[in-house]
Amino acid sequence: MSSSSGFLIFIRQSLQELAQKLLEKIPGKKRRAVLFLIILSLILLLFIMILLLKTSDNRDQGETGAAVQWQLIPIDDFFLPQEPDFIPGVLLEREQRTNWTEDDARVYWQDPLQYGEEIWRGRVDTVIDQFLEHIP
Repeated sequence: MSSSSGFLIFIRQSLQELAQKLLEKIPGKKRRAVLFLIILSLILLLFIMILLLKTSDNRDQGETGAAVQWQLIPIDDFFLPQEPDFIPGVLLEREQRTNWTEDDARVYWQDPLQYGEEIWRGRVDTVIDQFLEHIP
């Protein structure tokens, strides 16, 4: 006994067990109707598959009946082009200042009380309220 015939016997027994379980669940009066519907649906499925295969064959052959022509894909479509061989220049950092003058710092300084204290109090209160809302 070969392995393929053993496999076929196993499949046959499994299908018989499945059919027996299904028949047990169907009442005796409705068995014929259920079997008829199953066979009818299988025939309909087979008919649809045949129609789909015929229409796909007709599309492949085209209107003139010519065979499908294969086109080669250019190798450039598979690989990205090589990047250029140059390295951008190195940006040297500035030397750190040891002493700042008032004119150097003026660019980065903004007086918080220039437009009044209430603006800053409102911002601080808003941030604190948002923070406290997220605390469980």
